[in-house]
Amino acid sequence: MTMQIEKMALNRKVAQNRSLERFFQLTAEVGMHQVELRNDMTGSDAPETVIDQMSAADFNTLRANYGMKILTINAVQQFNQPAKLVENRQLLTGLAELAVQIGSPAIIFVPEVNPQDTRTPQQRLEDAAHHLQVFGDILANYHLTGLIEPLGFMASTMRYPWTALRAIELSGRTEFKLTIDTFHFFLAHITAAQFKANVDVKRIGLVHLSGIEPIHELREVLDEDRMLITDCDMMQNVEQVHLFESLGYRGDYSFEPFSTRLADESNEQLANEIAASINLLNQPTAMEV
Repeated sequence: MTMQIEKMALNRKVAQNRSLERFFQLTAEVGMHQVELRNDMTGSDAPETVIDQMSAADFNTLRANYGMKILTINAVQQFNQPAKLVENRQLLTGLAELAVQIGSPAIIFVPEVNPQDTRTPQQRLEDAAHHLQVFGDILANYHLTGLIEPLGFMASTMRYPWTALRAIELSGRTEFKLTIDTFHFFLAHITAAQFKANVDVKRIGLVHLSGIEPIHELREVLDEDRMLITDCDMMQNVEQVHLFESLGYRGDYSFEPFSTRLADESNEQLANEIAASINLLNQPTAMEV
């Protein structure tokens, strides 16, 4: 298997404390021309923060100068929390308007992580489906796709991709697909057999990649632990990617390491680490599916 550079992207989390232009420069240095933008790089999730308060026209000029394609805007947070439905509907409308202006075809949705949530699994499912009905109307109006990303944390209110697929089915909406994140796949302890039995890869719109090296303490791994992929990776990214490909996934992959340690690295250092990550992903694996 060979990971085609044309199918790979960088999420802006890899370029913390960098301007959009520096982020585009990094992406171009590793031979990529696809990126994911975010509305959580500052203290506000407002749509204008996605493009650093630039005008859409100025942003599009910058994007064109570097030949960049915008894959997604990330994200509508806590999309399945009833108390946030009105707020998230307003946020989504703003993000959708921006997405159309800057040429992004998709917006990512993530569930709430809340250890105090007392809803039953059925209530959570029904709430999620209802919210997707509401959000689906907005996405349809703007001709956009919603990408639901289950979070594998123990306190997540939607840990598994098949739960997200069930919510989509219950909603009756056709605007949604999945984002599969190798970090959350690992946290949720999903096996190849479970994935093969419960997930149709045709329903996957994007795969997020990051790596974690061994942690020498007893705790749940955190977003801060997420780096690029090395040969010490404990999450088996290579095996996960080979699994997805063996089942027929031919979509995009985006590197999404969260660690704030990346902010201290130069573009040259990051570019070298990204290239090494891609080389590792092209290694053979013995994973059985």
